[in-house]
Amino acid sequence: MEKNLYKLTWPIFVEILFFILMGSLDTLMLSQYSDLAVAAVGISNQLVGLFGIFLNIVATGTTVVVSQYLGAGKDASARGAIKTGFILNTIIGLIAFTALFFLGEGVLRLINTEASLMDFATTYLQLAAVSLIFFSMGQAVSAGFRAYGKPRIVMYVTIGANILNVVLNYIFIFGRFGAPELGVAGAAYATVISRFVTFVILMLLMKTMLQIRVWRLEYGGLFSRKILRIGIPSGSENALWNISQIILISFVNTMGLDALIARTYVITIMQFVLLFSLSLANANAIIIGYHVGEQTLEEAYQRTFKSFRIAMRWVIVVTLLINVFALPMLSLFTSNTEVIRLGRLLILISIGNEIGRTMNLLFIFSLRSTNDAVFPVVMAVISMYGISVFLGYVLGIVFAWGVVGIFVAMSLDELFRGFFMLFRWRSKIWHKYAITEGALV
Repeated sequence: MEKNLYKLTWPIFVEILFFILMGSLDTLMLSQYSDLAVAAVGISNQLVGLFGIFLNIVATGTTVVVSQYLGAGKDASARGAIKTGFILNTIIGLIAFTALFFLGEGVLRLINTEASLMDFATTYLQLAAVSLIFFSMGQAVSAGFRAYGKPRIVMYVTIGANILNVVLNYIFIFGRFGAPELGVAGAAYATVISRFVTFVILMLLMKTMLQIRVWRLEYGGLFSRKILRIGIPSGSENALWNISQIILISFVNTMGLDALIARTYVITIMQFVLLFSLSLANANAIIIGYHVGEQTLEEAYQRTFKSFRIAMRWVIVVTLLINVFALPMLSLFTSNTEVIRLGRLLILISIGNEIGRTMNLLFIFSLRSTNDAVFPVVMAVISMYGISVFLGYVLGIVFAWGVVGIFVAMSLDELFRGFFMLFRWRSKIWHKYAITEGALV
């Protein structure tokens, strides 16, 4: 595979852009239906995201292991890893569906969800749980395409899925073309259908383009151990982040609907800052995996710092632009002046959050590709709960800063962890993992 960062990045960029647009357009379209619906879906999506992280455990591990095998020239092993990853992700998807569908309402009550939101939130959560089955299988197939240096395939399919999702949203949310007006349930049905179609198309394309038939189930114990050795620590770190966010949402739920709605809109907007750094981090991680397979570790070291400089320029420019146009963007979602006032302040505070998150993405993804996946988990426990959750409680509730205090704590957490990840990469401690475990071929 040609190790061209831009050729790998831009298809992943477009893919993630349209994936984010799916959620953003859901929020925008539901905002025309009801602000309560938006708040309810925002809470439900945080729980869905938590389980979605577990689905990425296998996808992350599969991408790293397959890219390392391909870097070492072992195509047969790479194909076996993809098939094993598909089986593992299917099992995890079924477990996630079962847990959310049957336990979701209880969790919503546990995190202090307001009574006025419970019907909306429960309906959306149970239907979205169904979509996780297809999402999990699709993630496993997507990981294979990316590792083979073909992210454009996933990009094209994601674009089509988003177009389908918007059309179905319009039909089911508002009851067009003879369909019943379903509101929140309509948005969830649209998500289920579009994710099912995405999975089927990706599976057929893998057969025709890579000659890999994932439905011919083949399980390899060696492959699964290698995938989970990378995936479990990385999934644990992501799960810890999502759990911390759920705890923070439980704090925000005590601060009134305006605070909750403002948080939902700001998170939606700030996803677009995340877009480039996340896509670049994914592309860079694939290249690092190839370098580990080839045992060219100095090239891996230099490549990540080049990618980091590119990503930082991007995040600074885009966060500043979003701050300049914050008021008109927030006005697209709501006319509530208090929500707009809060949202404007949260977007300003988010500058620090996005800079820190960019550092974390670049260096954590690179560390995973060298098999140094445990250190980020240790730092996640220390920083997310020692700073984000603890300080969020102190500033937001004890000092009564409200949702502003929550966002200040989140920004400090991301910056603290980000600098530790940078120092970890500079130290080259990860060399020992790349040499002893990375040459897994």
